[in-house]
Amino acid sequence: SLAGLALPQPWPDLRRMGADYFQRHPSADWIPALLPLLDDPQPQVQLAAIAALGATGHPSAIDGWPGADGQSPG
Repeated sequence: SLAGLALPQPWPDLRRMGADYFQRHPSADWIPALLPLLDDPQPQVQLAAIAALGATGHPSAIDGWPGADGQSPG
């Protein structure tokens, strides 16, 4: 989808808009593409990714997050 193509772009506004789209149209299929945005250097992109992941309601949205096992990432 066009929104999926926005996620890896170098421009933060496009990454945020892609994540916003997936919040409005949630699907577990996009969880792997959204998880890297949690480490985005732009806070607005991170927040949009969190909202989109939460909208899926799918457990793998949390299980795939680094540190979800109670251990510190890295």
